[in-house]
Amino acid sequence: MRYFLKTEESLRAKRENWPSEKLTESLSKIDECSDLLNSSTSFNNKLELIGYISEQEKQALKVKLIESLEKIPSLQTKKDKNATKALFKDTGNFLTLSEEVHLRRKYLKPVFPETENTIETKIGKKSIVSRRFDYIRNKVEVIARSKQAFLSKL
Repeated sequence: MRYFLKTEESLRAKRENWPSEKLTESLSKIDECSDLLNSSTSFNNKLELIGYISEQEKQALKVKLIESLEKIPSLQTKKDKNATKALFKDTGNFLTLSEEVHLRRKYLKPVFPETENTIETKIGKKSIVSRRFDYIRNKVEVIARSKQAFLSKL
């Protein structure tokens, strides 16, 4: 933006035959204004205009977010899920898009791993049945999992 404004101003000065002092003064005003603008505003990872956040503040907020995500044990209830989603509400202001996606995928997994808590021995109304092919036995396995194994069902 600064380059564009300086070029426009110098072309205007040539066209209107400005003295060199007036041109240097105008270019210095452009520099001051652009420095002030750059130090007071920035863009988040969704390209929305926000207030300026320094790199140290961004790193501190990132560390604080990761610590608070580590404190949440595991997502067992809808309350835990909503609390975790609430932590990601303003992360776009200090995380890059790839960092935000990485952390969301790490802490808000759509399907949780198969553990004793998520696999059910009996197939009931509240269980979700999935079929999977076992290549060693050449058979289809029927696996019943509780609703807590899926993030969307919480």
